[in-house]
Amino acid sequence: MNRAVFVFVGALVAFWAIPARASCEERDARTEPCVYTVQRDPPPPPPPPPPYVPPVVVVPKDVVAPPRGIESFDERRGWSNELGAGPWVSMWRSRDARDVTPGIALHFGRHHVRAPLVDKSEKSEWPVWEPLRWCAPIVCGGILGLFMPADALLGNEYGFDLHASFAGSTESLGGVARVTGRPSFQYAQGSYRTQTTVGMFLPELGVQWQEGRGAGFVVNVPIFSFDVLVHAPIAIGIEPLRAGVVVPLDHPLPIAYEGSAAIRMYWLR
Repeated sequence: MNRAVFVFVGALVAFWAIPARASCEERDARTEPCVYTVQRDPPPPPPPPPPYVPPVVVVPKDVVAPPRGIESFDERRGWSNELGAGPWVSMWRSRDARDVTPGIALHFGRHHVRAPLVDKSEKSEWPVWEPLRWCAPIVCGGILGLFMPADALLGNEYGFDLHASFAGSTESLGGVARVTGRPSFQYAQGSYRTQTTVGMFLPELGVQWQEGRGAGFVVNVPIFSFDVLVHAPIAIGIEPLRAGVVVPLDHPLPIAYEGSAAIRMYWLR
């Protein structure tokens, strides 16, 4: 027990003898430096990256993007113009002469195009057969006309065509200058533009002047003409036969019967 008392008294004396540690404010900074320990919070995590925003290309109002070329005749809508030119040959005869006259033909057309009706027949609810568009001018011989495309009768492209034809003089005849026009009713679908039943029976009317024969009145009808879209905006027009008459305004001259053909290259706009 005496030992425990001595240990307790010794510890108490030692604790009283050690001087208390002064705070930084109580110390003399000139004799004893003071070190501060500051408890800092951990740094915040970095912010997430901003979402990706694709760049925006601003086109000035005065800059117009180039038009995309059409890939089929029926892609056009509303009114459109077309220009064409190509070789033309006229084979005609009358009581007093006959001749073959080669020349050049110019074309201008103003057409309105609407979406084609390709799902049902014009006369029934039966499905249609698209290849019958090629015999539409003669109504496909009768019963097959029931299966023609809906637009093969009247067409989905209509307007007015103006033609100017010129030919040089030959050994028997002088030069020819002709201007004709006709309403146009065509079926425009895909890469082809074909004649319709109504369009075939609309005549082309005009006047011509021929050296040595004077002025004349022209009436003709294109038979089975069609156009092929080659590469937008270029198309090829083929008229395998155009039959008609030329009535001279000088009555003593006989009426001339004519058959002509033409190939034209069109520029569609």
